[in-house]
Amino acid sequence: MKIIFLHHAGGDQYAFKKFKNLIDQNGWEAVYFDLPGHGDRFTEPLIDDIHSIVEETYNSLSHHFIDDYAFFGTSMGTLIAYLLAHKLSDNQKVLPKHLFLASRRCPDSHLRFPRVAHLPEEDFWEKVRIYGGCPPALIKHKELREVYEPLLRADFRALEDYQPMKRNLLDIPTTILLGKQDLITFDEMRTWQNHFKPEIDILEFEGGHFFCYLHAEEVIKVMKNKLIGSEP
Repeated sequence: MKIIFLHHAGGDQYAFKKFKNLIDQNGWEAVYFDLPGHGDRFTEPLIDDIHSIVEETYNSLSHHFIDDYAFFGTSMGTLIAYLLAHKLSDNQKVLPKHLFLASRRCPDSHLRFPRVAHLPEEDFWEKVRIYGGCPPALIKHKELREVYEPLLRADFRALEDYQPMKRNLLDIPTTILLGKQDLITFDEMRTWQNHFKPEIDILEFEGGHFFCYLHAEEVIKVMKNKLIGSEP
């Protein structure tokens, strides 16, 4: 079983470092992926269109879509995982055994929330601070902000410019993961059910928007239960 990890806006594969040993202990193969301009691909041009991001991810990971695999996406990675699953279905490829989608409202609901990618610098960073994912030292350090800001703005533009379209329901077992102290509510996460044929499971954890990085062991236990239960 391969677990394909898709990171949050402004993140990279190293955000999942706490998962590595836990994945190995379960005998799974972890596949970590950096978007262009992120992590080990920092020198590559950024992409600020979600469909181009999905196309890039699909082409880069296509050799993994042949065996048993699952997606784990968090925040922006959740939307990427969802759209990837549709692209795989549309192209009649092997579908993931399970989707683990964390810290992201369903595609239809994000249009109700304020846009931040276009905001002036100080207002932009205040919104970033509210999410809680950036170290305070980075936010206070002007030179670091100047390096990191274009990356964040590109990711936010990709998310905010996305226009959901009517699609067939995905026939994939799916678990929705939520931090109890996130800005996203449990009731908002229920609307993910409108996008799937099987009944989804919604699980809450202590923590905010980036809870999964803090509670890797608990998240892995959930994944183990779901994946073992889905095997014939």
